Formats: sequence, structure tokens, C-alpha cells
Amino acid sequence: MVRKHFPLLWFYPLTGFAFDILVSIFKRIGSGGNGWVSNLFVLTEFLILSFIYRKRVFPNDRVFFLFTGALVLFFISTTFNTSLVRFNLFGASFFSFSYIVYGLLGFRSILKEKDIMALERYWFFWLNTAVLTYASGTFLLFLFRDYLWSVNEVFYKQLWNSLFLSLNIIKNLLLAVALYHYHNLSVRAGSG
Repeated sequence: MVRKHFPLLWFYPLTGFAFDILVSIFKRIGSGGNGWVSNLFVLTEFLILSFIYRKRVFPNDRVFFLFTGALVLFFISTTFNTSLVRFNLFGASFFSFSYIVYGLLGFRSILKEKDIMALERYWFFWLNTAVLTYASGTFLLFLFRDYLWSVNEVFYKQLWNSLFLSLNIIKNLLLAVALYHYHNLSVRAGSG
């Protein structure tokens, strides 16, 4: 019997897809103020990834809720302090840094597992690879956006178009591999 539940892992790429469509719609209608959509996305992305990593990275639920709650409050307060309609790049860079920590601790948890026979078929390995690759690039891009924009706006736009979009594509391809192996895990677990 195959598992019938919808795994939390699916919510990450589906949320990204939904928010990409939403931003695209706002750009087409020309409202211009789609920073709030980006803020809502990075907050949602953080919560989804935190819950995916919850059992593998955090020692207990108390630490999990304290950490995620503190970062959510930090993001919300910095968003309100700057502007609701402007993308909170500073807060997003903190989330990216936390993803780097999640990825590193996730790899550490993989090393501690004794029953992994083929790492290339382990969904959590591919998720960690996707998250760590994406977050490593976006962390610095988000953190230094204002400085780079003030120095050379054209260069930053080129950097965004080449680096960020490439990282996003790589992340989504690696997530597809993670989802494929997660599904195969569910099928194998159900057929035994």
C-alpha cells in the first residue's frame, strides 16, 4: 500500500511556483508594489523549510519553536520598520543564512544515519544539496544588494539575472530529484 498523505516536501516547490505566478501577475498589471508578495514568500519559504528540517536539525521542539519564532519576529519587525511594500532583503539574507545552517546540519544528520545504502537515492541528500546551493548564493546577493545597487545598478541587475535565476533553476532541478526519490521511498515502503 502506497502512502496516501501529501508530504511537506511538496509544499516547498509548489509554494515557489504559486508565488512566481503571483509576482508575474502583479508585474503584468503594472501595480509595481510586489515587494509584499516577495516578503510573504520568503516568510512562507522559511516556515516550510524549518518544518521539513525540524526533526533532523533541532534537538527538541522547544528549540525549534524558539528559533523559528525569533527569526519570524525579526523578519516581521524589520519589514515593518522599512516598508511593507519593499522587499526585505536584510531579513531574507538572515533566512538564507539559516538555510545554510540547516543544510550543514542536515548533512551532519545524514552522516549519523547508519541505514543509508545509496546516498544518490536518498531524498534528504538532494534536498540538502538544493537548499545549500541556493542559500549560499542568495545570502550574499540579498545582504549586499543595496550596496551593489548604489555602486553599479547595471552590474547588480546582470548579477541578479545570471546568478539568482541560475541558482533558482538549479535548486528546483535538485528538488525534483529529491521529490522523485521521496516518492520512490514511499512506494518501496508501501510494497514491503
